[in-house]
Amino acid sequence: ELASGKQITLTSHSASDTHPIWSPDGRRIAFLSKRDQQHQQLYVMPVFGGEAKAITKLPVAVTAPHWFNDGKKLLFVAKVPAGFNGDFAALAQAQQQKAAAKGSDNISAKVSENRVYRFWDQWLTDNWYPQFFSVDIDSGEIRSLTPNWQRWFSLD
Repeated sequence: ELASGKQITLTSHSASDTHPIWSPDGRRIAFLSKRDQQHQQLYVMPVFGGEAKAITKLPVAVTAPHWFNDGKKLLFVAKVPAGFNGDFAALAQAQQQKAAAKGSDNISAKVSENRVYRFWDQWLTDNWYPQFFSVDIDSGEIRSLTPNWQRWFSLD
């Protein structure tokens, strides 16, 4: 509160809550957190009391949240494989199968014919690309806003 200088703790979960962003009406805050998830996910909570609600539960990390002007949807970025068709359940299943097939093999070598194979902390040889998605706060419906986005990141 500006007048009194009183501060209020909004979250108390042990997980780190990051990237807060106020809703257009100022009544909710969206933020990112792992909160018992494998990857960072999107949460929304009311500013004046109440618990945070998980908006996404995806098999990939969510980044860069932004509210749409109407306050009904959020924009976010997630890295997905080339040719991703929007089916996150199928992606989760494919990731589980890949992990099971690896078994005890912990080989992490990368093979590439291209001299540009890494950008900072991102491998460019894995064929995973960032895409913009929107999520409806009430229904949880997720929509890809940039299908076939990988062509902009292609090394060819």
